[in-house]
Amino acid sequence: MPSDAPATAAAPATAAAPATAAAPAAVAGPQAGEGSQAAERPARAAAPSAPERAKPAAKQPPATSALLPAKDEPARFDQSAATSALASAAAAAAGCTGEGLTGTARVAVTFAPSGKTMSARVEGGDLVGTATAACIAAAFRSATVPPFEGIPVTVMKQVKIR
Repeated sequence: MPSDAPATAAAPATAAAPATAAAPAAVAGPQAGEGSQAAERPARAAAPSAPERAKPAAKQPPATSALLPAKDEPARFDQSAATSALASAAAAAAGCTGEGLTGTARVAVTFAPSGKTMSARVEGGDLVGTATAACIAAAFRSATVPPFEGIPVTVMKQVKIR
């Protein structure tokens, strides 16, 4: 009964081990010609215990909610809305030709978090300090953007007067 000897010798070693370790050792016992290497081979995995089982997935919000800002998420400054508002203001400023001057003006427009223009001023170009520059700045003061949270934002726009 040579095949009984390894099982009998393994029984005292597994008796001191926890019950979960004893069952896999009996299943994965050495076979003829394998020697001690069989004892080192991992046993088949048992079914996962309750904490290891997959938990049900949390409910996912509808896909459309990813496109809309969350209600508690602060609104960000809308750069594309500002670009559009400044383009409209530049079109209005093109009519500022009362002095007969032509040239360029670099306009700095500061938007408050309310979306309204806090200030608009001509900071560079050929028309700085002229009545035409004052007309251009007045045209840009009517620009608005959607309200946003945070600090005021200043954007620049170059205008050509012909």
